[in-house]
Amino acid sequence: MRKKLCLVLAAAMMLGLAACGKTETTEELTTTQTVTEADATEADKTEADATEAGDTEETTEPEASIPEYSVPDEFTFDGEFKVKILGYEYFDTGEKYEYNIVNIYYDFTNLTEDEFKKYQAVYWAATQDGQDLEKDPNSNITFSNMDYVDNTWIFLQPGVTGRDYAQFACIKDSKSPITVKLGKENENYPYTFDVYPEWEMPDMRAEKFEFEKVPEPAFGPGNITEGANEGRYNIKIEGVKEYSTDNQFNAAGELAPYDIIGIEFTVTNNLDREESPFMLFMNDCYVFQDGVSLNNCGSGKGSVDEGKTQKDLPLYQKLQPGQTATCCVHYKLRSDSKIEVLCRKFVGKEIFLDQVLDVEVPQK
Repeated sequence: MRKKLCLVLAAAMMLGLAACGKTETTEELTTTQTVTEADATEADKTEADATEAGDTEETTEPEASIPEYSVPDEFTFDGEFKVKILGYEYFDTGEKYEYNIVNIYYDFTNLTEDEFKKYQAVYWAATQDGQDLEKDPNSNITFSNMDYVDNTWIFLQPGVTGRDYAQFACIKDSKSPITVKLGKENENYPYTFDVYPEWEMPDMRAEKFEFEKVPEPAFGPGNITEGANEGRYNIKIEGVKEYSTDNQFNAAGELAPYDIIGIEFTVTNNLDREESPFMLFMNDCYVFQDGVSLNNCGSGKGSVDEGKTQKDLPLYQKLQPGQTATCCVHYKLRSDSKIEVLCRKFVGKEIFLDQVLDVEVPQK
């Protein structure tokens, strides 16, 4: 009996020890599993945060920085002329136009020694967002301080500098840079630079430009009052006939007066066919003031030709072979400097008429 009791007690003790070992093992496993899961959760969280941060960096790229306002160096074209960019203006035209405006102001200098050069010798183009921009839109008088008359037709004597601007219609809502191109030949633009609409640009319209005075002009051989153009015409300068005035719109859209000089010529047609003297003066005759050519214009107020139509003026009438006519040609004055009247062959450099005339604009 005692022996059986001992066996029962021994078996109970073994079961108790086995139960204790199982509990400790379970607790160890539970603790280990909890730590492992916590570590995994923290790692997942860290990885998720890193992924989220990476996504943010990819989707939120920093905007490209706009460079500081600047102008490029001078552009020299084969030793013939140079262009110096002075500055730009960008205009938001509001509801008035479906495009905005950019002006590029520049000085143009004739580098040749014996040639006349005109602003039109430089060709311009511009693009924005891959699109070609229209040059010289009709709004130019509103956004410029230049004369209404197109300066690109003005000729410069050697060494003379004039001022002009190139104007483009820009894409209305675009802030992308405007790439400006220029060259000596159309569609061949070796020089480029960028203009940024968001630049703070100076008011270039407020900067007036005056040509340097030439007190004693003498580009040609001097005081040739009569000559012939390869036998086509014989032409003689009779002198200043009259002064008059007229008005034109300025940059503010207001009518502003300007002075006009009328120069009288005697022309003989030496051709074997009838011909108008008009083309002679358009192609072969130049009137310079301060080294810069004057624009032809109509007769002004107070002129003897005021109110006359072209068919009434000898300048536009056809001359028969051997016929002589006296014509008055009018030019818009720029200042009270002396003027130099030059005639040369349309193709060539030979000057066959050259005379310097005083300018005495009447006091208003």
